[in-house]
Amino acid sequence: CIVCNTNAPFIVVVITALGVGTICGAVNGFILTKFQELPPMIVTLATQIIFRGIAEVTLGAGGSIAITNTDGFRAIGGKVGNIPYILFLVLILGVLFAIFLGKSTFGRRTYAIFAVILGKSTFGRRVYAIGTNRLTAYYSGVHVQKIRFIIYTIMGTVSGLCALFLVSSSYGANTTTGNGFEMDAIAMAVFGGISSTGGKGNLAGGIISAFIIVCLRVGLGQ
Repeated sequence: CIVCNTNAPFIVVVITALGVGTICGAVNGFILTKFQELPPMIVTLATQIIFRGIAEVTLGAGGSIAITNTDGFRAIGGKVGNIPYILFLVLILGVLFAIFLGKSTFGRRTYAIFAVILGKSTFGRRVYAIGTNRLTAYYSGVHVQKIRFIIYTIMGTVSGLCALFLVSSSYGANTTTGNGFEMDAIAMAVFGGISSTGGKGNLAGGIISAFIIVCLRVGLGQ
């Protein structure tokens, strides 16, 4: 929001959001690879408090900021009728993942990028192996800490992307933006059959779970 209000080109705003998210993810990855005895969930919740504290210092206690140049955010936050663009993106990706994970010949030949990475690539199988048993994966020749660092960094980048879409719907942010989202994410993962300790789960389950929970939240007026 701050960069956007300097009248910087929207591509600079996007790069900044992704860059900040990547740095935050890398911080998590660095801590968890250097202090391996720490529980990941506790560390990420702790760094969330730190990042929120930085926002408090920047914006002031309970502060907020509204974007003055809304053109770029209006473009990605547009709607077809009453349906936002982001829903089409989620549905398209969900269908691709479901097809890929299906049993049909067409499904096996369809390439959904993240499903391929997790389900078919060496990197993806190593991610599952680390989640199942980190020590066994290490003795099997997997570069455990390197892969963990990459995963947390990627998740930070994805968080930056999500932040862009969140701002596109509110045209601003404050120090409490995103409060409780971590619990939603945990609930979606668990409900979708994804183990909180790692090594179990798939994209299809996570997408379906997220869709159901969001529909319930909207339907209940939350």
